[in-house]
Amino acid sequence: MTTKQLAMMAAGLEVTAGSALIANPDFVVQLLIDASLSSGGIAVGRVGGFGLLSLGLACWPTRDVVTAQATSGLFIYYLLATLYIGYLGAVGGFVGYLLWPAFVLHGLLALLLAAPAYGAVRREWHFPKITVQIASEIVLSPKEKAGTATKATQRNSLWLHNTRKYLAKGNYVMSQNHFTLSFPLKTPAEAKALAEQLPPLMPAIFQAQDAIGTIHYSRFTVLSEKTLLFLGDFDGEFSQLMAQLAQRAGPVFDAILQHVVDPPLTPVADHTDAFVEWTADHLLHALNLYTAYPEVTAKEVKALAAAANIVGAGELHPFLVILPMKSKLAFIEVELILRARGHGTTKDLDKVGTPHFAQFVPLEDYQVGFFTVYDGSFDKYIADFTKNIGQVFDLLFKFTKGAPPSPCRKYLQEFIDFAAGANRTPIGFYQAYPGLSVQDIHALIADSVSQPGSSAA
Repeated sequence: MTTKQLAMMAAGLEVTAGSALIANPDFVVQLLIDASLSSGGIAVGRVGGFGLLSLGLACWPTRDVVTAQATSGLFIYYLLATLYIGYLGAVGGFVGYLLWPAFVLHGLLALLLAAPAYGAVRREWHFPKITVQIASEIVLSPKEKAGTATKATQRNSLWLHNTRKYLAKGNYVMSQNHFTLSFPLKTPAEAKALAEQLPPLMPAIFQAQDAIGTIHYSRFTVLSEKTLLFLGDFDGEFSQLMAQLAQRAGPVFDAILQHVVDPPLTPVADHTDAFVEWTADHLLHALNLYTAYPEVTAKEVKALAAAANIVGAGELHPFLVILPMKSKLAFIEVELILRARGHGTTKDLDKVGTPHFAQFVPLEDYQVGFFTVYDGSFDKYIADFTKNIGQVFDLLFKFTKGAPPSPCRKYLQEFIDFAAGANRTPIGFYQAYPGLSVQDIHALIADSVSQPGSSAA
């Protein structure tokens, strides 16, 4: 039974129980604990019925996914209900036809919901997230509405108008995230087959990502003979994105999953919930995240560029460097260092001025990946990189196998050679707003804030 089916059954049970309490609370209590209710008890019983009905409706799964709030909420309810019903029967001395059947049913559902609830809470707490306050909904003014000739222009104007307001007030619609999905491959031959099979499939997944509209950048890469990685920087919730990818890029993932150990049910478009759960289980959690423009979403960047009639002409590249650690202990020490230095790394990357997104991600076999998207040439990027963040790699290289000499700034060419050799070749490189550099995007944001009327409340 999938989490979605389980949640539907549990929520449906509470809708039924709530409806019964609302209709005839005295009868339900008679069946449950063989007791009668006073007029006040009947009134309170109906209020309890409203609560159960609301719980069931609120936790009913959407078409694509079951939310973390739904699974954890249902689990907590069934756990507490089991304990209290058991107390009523064992200690309180109550007896009713449905008392112990209700105890068993609630206990069974609590057990079944425990693992999905734990997984949902773990993802919520451990998934790195940059979250900024959400502003209230804003609409176009009559003057702006009158000036929009087409639906496309009106949509862009709406995004631009909202962005100006959000930036001026200091409130942003924002929740940027990163995902690194690990696909365990059956044999080394599967890695070679995927390297040949994936490139022709890239147009399909690029089209799907354009339609979804929340992904900034993404790429695949073969990490080793036993692992394929899929990386991306996106807005919103992970489970929602995976459900949308299953629906819009199902054939691409169906082709990949043929080479994977213990894959979810396929076609994934018909088994969205199973695909979402599988990807959550194979998500590698980044040690820290960097974004050059946390105040805007992918849609807003595109809308700002369209409104300003700006077409990107820059050169962007993905950088996928794999650092093998000397030992398990070295791997743990590096994890602790990177977690502790998160804010400092952000400030250093801001000084570089060309990375769009960057992450350190723990990988298999005591390796750490440094994944980024940057502007300009590789050599210039590395030169600017070593100048501003080289000290971080000087520290990491103490724990890295085959590291170049330190400090990086002194041995620049050796660092460039090492980075080039440790860089994995991407398979496909999706860009939501091709050619726009970090500085282009910063300029668009600054212009939108400085527009007349942008400071309006």
